[in-house]
Amino acid sequence: MLDTGLHFTVADAVQHGIRLMKGLSALHRLDVAHRDIKPANIHLGRDGRLRILDLGVALSQSEDDASIGSPGTPSC
Repeated sequence: MLDTGLHFTVADAVQHGIRLMKGLSALHRLDVAHRDIKPANIHLGRDGRLRILDLGVALSQSEDDASIGSPGTPSC
């Protein structure tokens, strides 16, 4: 997870950002909205690949979200 105190060069941070946006774009093409993107929900594997985790509050864009509560992580 990206909230573990890792430090990145500017170039690495830009590349990770690009990869994250490509991953979110892929989800959106599948009609899925994650709704809880945060560092704890992004995993950087030993293979260098980013993985988007915790799709627990994800929603299909075609679903009616009126019956679903507020998205994201609740504030304490």
